[in-house]
Amino acid sequence: SAKVLPKYDWILWTDMDAVIVNDTKRAMDLFKQWEQNLKTNLTAINLILTRQSDNSRDVDPGVMLIRNSDWSHDFIQAVQKRAEFYDRDNGVQRAISTVMNESNWQQKVSCASLT
Repeated sequence: SAKVLPKYDWILWTDMDAVIVNDTKRAMDLFKQWEQNLKTNLTAINLILTRQSDNSRDVDPGVMLIRNSDWSHDFIQAVQKRAEFYDRDNGVQRAISTVMNESNWQQKVSCASLT
């Protein structure tokens, strides 16, 4: 993985139970759609989390796009250091949600609906 990872700009993170139900959309089409919906240039974003729906405030860290960047590597390390979450159900998701809401991470995080 250390040899392959530098070749990619973005990484799709999914939980083991995630299912892709629409294989007709290309990832680049989703990026363009999210850029329009979020009204932001994605070059300023390093982490895109999905919302449960357009009207939901709840994010789903079980499906994320994360830029292959120093910021993202630091973010993942910060999540890994939140060991207090890992002994309970959904520990990784709670750790991700907690870290992404800390002020020093928020400016590079965005949320989008999967639809």
